[in-house]
Amino acid sequence: MSYDCRRDACGGVEPVCVIGIKLCCPPRMILYSFSCVFEIRALSQAQASKQNGHGSNFLLRMCLPTHCLYCFSSEIKNAIKGLASIFISFPGHRRLCDIKEEFYRIAGFPNVIGAVDCTHIKIKSPSGGHEGDFVNRKNFHSINVQMVCNADYLISNVVAKCPGSVHDSRVFRNSEIYRRLSQGEFLGVLLGDRGYACQPFLLTPFADPLEAQLAYNHPHARTRARIEMTFGQLKARFQCLTHLRVSPDRACEITVACAVLHNVACLRKERAPRVPALIDRDNPAIFPDDDCGRLVRDQYVLNYFN
Repeated sequence: MSYDCRRDACGGVEPVCVIGIKLCCPPRMILYSFSCVFEIRALSQAQASKQNGHGSNFLLRMCLPTHCLYCFSSEIKNAIKGLASIFISFPGHRRLCDIKEEFYRIAGFPNVIGAVDCTHIKIKSPSGGHEGDFVNRKNFHSINVQMVCNADYLISNVVAKCPGSVHDSRVFRNSEIYRRLSQGEFLGVLLGDRGYACQPFLLTPFADPLEAQLAYNHPHARTRARIEMTFGQLKARFQCLTHLRVSPDRACEITVACAVLHNVACLRKERAPRVPALIDRDNPAIFPDDDCGRLVRDQYVLNYFN
């Protein structure tokens, strides 16, 4: 992440951090340390450094006194969480018509305001009686994180609170974004995979498509792939997300912080890592398609893909 990108992010959180530790360190040391935190490798190396006995504040330890580390890292964590409402906004930071136009340019799929999916963030086995809740369908411990993205890979919504055993569609149905969409707050649709139930505001592909329906499925898949590519970029930028050796609550906080910094990088036009889309096999659907959702999907085939 470039100096300008770090500077922009620091401009939002520096006052919060300084309040917590201004009596512990000289201001120049605080600013330099905070700048280090926003290096991409800071989050990535933190986990690897644990194995070498440096703990989770590897870069901070190079420039902060030991008695300041806990307070400093706590302040940073809380400050970045506070920025989530600024840098992660649904349907996005641009006009709704512009968001739809960017999606339409991908494959000619109209009226799209976001692509939704979940990704599993591997964590260590949690202690307590709910350990089994975090074992996902691939048989490892994780949190299941839902995200919605725009055509330019900006994350517009994130839900990071569910154990790995929770199905993608259940995460969606229990989310705030589901409530807002179901109440008709936005004029547009999300695109999701076959694991979701088709709804008037969430269009999914046809399971056994006819010829006309294939003309719908192909641009749907190409457009929806933006969320898979966003996951790929996020995990390439923050390689710690491949395995967070922390508690579930902290894993959720780190994931949201990474999403914030990813958006900062995107808004600053940082060079994106070249990674393939993280394509996962769809979860089997657990909720039936909504009748109105099927009708809307059929109308899309007739009006746009026939």
